[in-house]
Amino acid sequence: MVIIVLSNNHKQAAFKPQKLKAISLLIATGLCACQTSFAEEALITDRPDFTESTQTVAPGLVQIEAGLTYTDTGLDQFELPEALFRIGLIENLELRIEVPNYTTVDTPGDNVDGFSDGSIGVKVHLADQNGALPDLGLIASASLPVGKEAFSSDNVDPTLTLAWAYDLDSGYSIGGNVGVTSSDGGGDDRFLETAYSFAAGIPLTESWSAYVEYYGLSFLSSDEDSEHYMNGGFTYLVNNNLQLDWRIGFGLTDNSDDLFTGAGLSVRF
Repeated sequence: MVIIVLSNNHKQAAFKPQKLKAISLLIATGLCACQTSFAEEALITDRPDFTESTQTVAPGLVQIEAGLTYTDTGLDQFELPEALFRIGLIENLELRIEVPNYTTVDTPGDNVDGFSDGSIGVKVHLADQNGALPDLGLIASASLPVGKEAFSSDNVDPTLTLAWAYDLDSGYSIGGNVGVTSSDGGGDDRFLETAYSFAAGIPLTESWSAYVEYYGLSFLSSDEDSEHYMNGGFTYLVNNNLQLDWRIGFGLTDNSDDLFTGAGLSVRF
């Protein structure tokens, strides 16, 4: 990194053109080297599992994660593009913009479709793994009520999520989330929804990885029953800036969706 200090007097600096060109070249080289070093690190994504990672996108880089999901809720449901824009602001801090999903539900004799709510938030990397202390991250976000009535809560719903992770030997890892959302579910009474997950990452080859995961949703001060799910999937690292993924999962309780599966990609630039 190159730092230029300007004095506080108002006299014009007597830079010769050759010196100015050399300084400009040095700055550009430093910035390019910084960007390249970040791009050489393999992607860490927040998909395809439910569990969000603890890591943030490096400053000056943009990471887009998107996909398509089919869900059997008793009816056929498709969602896309599941697009999350992660923008590195400063070290250990990223801006997160979730684009509204287009959802279509194949109901008997009709087809209900439209866009859901989007969201905006930030992620902060709090701590690196150190002995018994796990790697820690915190995500604060709020939904934006821009969706069609059938797919929107019609209110701003804030969410706070704590993410933790441990890197184990030989590339294995475990991690999880604990989160809480204040929502009204599209009704009149606001309630708290809690989310929790536990995932294990399994290295297969230099490019292929797998995961297995449990996650659940509980609705406090609401008549809805809890939902519990198991799922797993694979990721394929095409290069350090492009990853493909696939997942499949199923519900464990009567109130949960029967089956879901999806695929997607993540790209960084």
